[in-house]
Order: sequence, then C-alpha cells, then structure tokens
Amino acid sequence: MHFTHLVSNGRYSLFENHFDTMPVTFTPLDGAGTANGFTASKDGSAEATVVAPSALTHDNAVLAVYHSDGIEHGQSRGTIGIDAHHHLIARIP
Repeated sequence: MHFTHLVSNGRYSLFENHFDTMPVTFTPLDGAGTANGFTASKDGSAEATVVAPSALTHDNAVLAVYHSDGIEHGQSRGTIGIDAHHHLIARIP
C-alpha cells in the first residue's frame, strides 16, 4: 500500500474491519499484530506491505490507525480518541 498526507513521522498500524459482525470488530491486518505497523516519512508518505492470513472480502475493510502516542498496541487499536485515531478506512470491493 502507498499512503500520502499522513502525519509527519507518525506511527500507524493496519487493521481489518469486520462489517459482518455485530458489533463491528477489528483485528490486526497481519492476524497477530506484530507486522502490521509502519512509520510515515517526514513528508507524510509511507509504503506498507502486510500479508493477511486469509483473503479479504466485501464484508471487510482495511483501516489505518494513527497512534498519537507513537506506540503500536499489538492486537488492539489502542484507545480511540485518546491514543488511536482512524485516519483511513477502505472497503474491499
């Protein structure tokens, strides 16, 4: 994935958003929360490659979470509105 207009030097992680569950749930895109993070460059761009453990479908979306505390939270997105902020959600076609 290629990103632009991110927070300069910001720490991010990618999650899978499950629209097929109620309430909607989130899991690390890599399945484990160990290889789903990246840091944006000074100009706010980033490249990330993450291998999902299973194929994504239209019931899913990819979610980029910005960590304002600069720390990834493993299996968790962090505390939304405190140290974790949804920056992008892209539904799978």
